[in-house]
Amino acid sequence: MDTTTEKRRPQIVADYSTTDLSNRIGDVWAAAEKGPVGIQRNRRTRYVLMAVDDFDRLVENGDPQRAYAMDELSDDLRSVLNAAIDAELAKR
Repeated sequence: MDTTTEKRRPQIVADYSTTDLSNRIGDVWAAAEKGPVGIQRNRRTRYVLMAVDDFDRLVENGDPQRAYAMDELSDDLRSVLNAAIDAELAKR
């Protein structure tokens, strides 16, 4: 994973091993109340446990690298984009 992805990632508040997940579930849940918790296997974070509200916010924001069709944009944004395209084409 590159450092760009890590910079965009929400801050993990605690890391637990899969053994901790089994043996200290109360501590893991308590940490997850404060923010995303990393679950490690072989000393690498493989999974993240987080509150469903936090997950929903991530999903609502969408993928910043996703391409959108013009008909998916709001009328205001579509107008701005069309004006920018027309201005660029007029330069040629």
